[in-house]
Amino acid sequence: MAWEWLAPAGTVAGATVGALAGVTASVLTAAAGRRTQVEVARVQSDAAMVKVLLDEKRVLYARFLNLADNARNKVSFDRKQKAALIQLVGHDEPDDDEIQLEGEAADVELPPDLLELLAEMSGLRMQIMILGGPEMARKAGDLYAVLWDYARREAKESHVVVALSAVGNAMHLDASG
Repeated sequence: MAWEWLAPAGTVAGATVGALAGVTASVLTAAAGRRTQVEVARVQSDAAMVKVLLDEKRVLYARFLNLADNARNKVSFDRKQKAALIQLVGHDEPDDDEIQLEGEAADVELPPDLLELLAEMSGLRMQIMILGGPEMARKAGDLYAVLWDYARREAKESHVVVALSAVGNAMHLDASG
């Protein structure tokens, strides 16, 4: 008769152990799933932040380079206009990159629209420092200085083109991630 009770007791005990093991496995699996979800969310959040930062850099760098190119074009256009004026008045044909009107020196008065372009570029350099770091800000400052020198006739347009290309390449690499 004792043997008759053994089989049902073993079945009940096995079922209880099996149920406890199943519950424990479910709890552990759910906890691991939650940890995985948190980690995936963290990775996605980091990736989204990196994308936002790169997008902000692209917009900022494009704006800065556009202003630099506009300033270069403005100075070049003004010089060509002055060269045409000199030719009309009857002077010898000047070299278009080294036009100097009488009385004009390195402290030449710059047109207001050029000063506005340069002022906006100067303001963007601080934003470049924040988003791109000190090395990128230094490169932007170098381009700004070459443009300023070009506007004051202390640098040639070819110097601006070289600086613009170098900074553009560096900014492209930085904003590409």
